[in-house]
Amino acid sequence: MTPVSAILLYGTVALGVSFICSILEAVLLSTTRGHILALQPKMPTTAERWLTFKDDPERPLTAILTLNTIAHTVGALGVGSEVENAYPGEYALAIASTILTLLVLLLSEILPKTVGTLYWRRLTVSAGLVLHWMTIILAPIIWPIEKTRRLLPSVKEEAMTRDEISVIADIAEETDVIDEREESVIQNLLMLKEMTVGAIMTPRTVMTYVESEETIGSVMERIPVMVHGRMPVFDEDA
Repeated sequence: MTPVSAILLYGTVALGVSFICSILEAVLLSTTRGHILALQPKMPTTAERWLTFKDDPERPLTAILTLNTIAHTVGALGVGSEVENAYPGEYALAIASTILTLLVLLLSEILPKTVGTLYWRRLTVSAGLVLHWMTIILAPIIWPIEKTRRLLPSVKEEAMTRDEISVIADIAEETDVIDEREESVIQNLLMLKEMTVGAIMTPRTVMTYVESEETIGSVMERIPVMVHGRMPVFDEDA
């Protein structure tokens, strides 16, 4: 194998592995629990894997970062060694390092993470399968890292707040995921706990009532358009 071929091989393998790792990381962080639960009826195995990842995200993240670090390290050492052997000189290694850094930034960071963030729904199934086998293969490396991590104080994950739900509903309405009426229902439900009885009562001046002796026909003739769903019934003798 020629030095140039070796340089290309080291660089391509390093960038390719890092590209996949960055996509997996973006999909892992972008996939929502709601989307996973929606997959459960049709793809129970995939949904179960993703629920496991979401319950313990450090494990797949450790696998991704471990493989990514190995790829970067081996790639940098391999390219650097071959460049020094093939092009001895003062500036060859510096130029090669600069080119490799730019390629890593573009092809293994910016581009794959953008792809993973934009197309995480389409990549959920395949990414889940790859992450499943990655965590199994790298288990001997992940295990001591997990043991070390458990020595650190644990932080309880905060649940979604009412304000966050309100913002999500607002964003969903703006992006046409739900219509304006559905968004209004969600916002009203969130405010229901703090809403007073007086705020939802019908004012006396616009209240519609019926007499107990009236027939249904006379009521419908007198009130052709019923604005209120319930109307008080009164009896003069009561």
